[in-house]
Amino acid sequence: MLGETFQIQHIVVPEDERLDEQVGSKTKFWFATDDARPNQLWKRARACTYEDVSEKLAAKLGRLLGIALATVELAECDDQRGTASTSFLVAGDRLIHGNEALVLLDRSYPGGVMYGAAQHSVRAAIAALDRLAVAPWPDWGTAETCAFRGADLFAGYLLFDAWIGNTDRHHENWAIVQRGSGRFLAPSYDHASSLGRTESADKIARRLRGNDHRNTVENYAARARSAFYAADSIKTVHPVDAFVHAEHLCPNAASYWRNRLDGIRTTDVESLVHKIPATLWSPIQREFVKKLLEVNRNLIRATHG
Repeated sequence: MLGETFQIQHIVVPEDERLDEQVGSKTKFWFATDDARPNQLWKRARACTYEDVSEKLAAKLGRLLGIALATVELAECDDQRGTASTSFLVAGDRLIHGNEALVLLDRSYPGGVMYGAAQHSVRAAIAALDRLAVAPWPDWGTAETCAFRGADLFAGYLLFDAWIGNTDRHHENWAIVQRGSGRFLAPSYDHASSLGRTESADKIARRLRGNDHRNTVENYAARARSAFYAADSIKTVHPVDAFVHAEHLCPNAASYWRNRLDGIRTTDVESLVHKIPATLWSPIQREFVKKLLEVNRNLIRATHG
């Protein structure tokens, strides 16, 4: 049973009730669903992409894997496609983005740039989470993960990135929440840059046919680059390599995440893929995403931390 397709919310927010979000490059704004403070973020999908699909589908795939995630719904506003997500912050919380955390520990860290910070390595991120005594997100996890640190959950985020081909885990796309005297790793968010969201139907068709070894799904997956750098390098690493770096630092957690990924059934993935409304993408894009997830899972399985 594939079940019903995901619903598309229709959002109407007067201009004077929109609070612009400054972080990131996309058109987005916060709005309130009731008389409370703004707690919903509308984000427009850029033209000629299916970023709304990748954002929604990634959120559902992340729940299969079992990481902490921001809630995402498909939404339209001003006749434009996009998503709406619910804030995970409560009154009194302070959000500390990754770049701010890294600057706290190293004043020379280039926190003012979004991309191109060669010091943004997996080792630096995990060291920051440990030095700041960051715990996993409250109410996340099971008895099996009760001893996890925030860094262990972060390793799960990196496995998730490798699986969905997320290339945008830059230092403003992971964060810590200061809640009272506690610090917690924020739920994973902003996964639009994944699942081949900018690939045209024509390119996808050529990749799926596989007539040219330089233009296949496998080749596309192999060319992905994360927003993390290798030590003493000016080049970013593949998302799978980013996870393997975390695996060296968090071996027990990495084993847990590998087992979680191995336990996900192909039928569950296919069910989620087919719940995306057909009006938002083509059948060939759907087939490409299923193939890409399979290829990326095989790439992860082929590595040994």
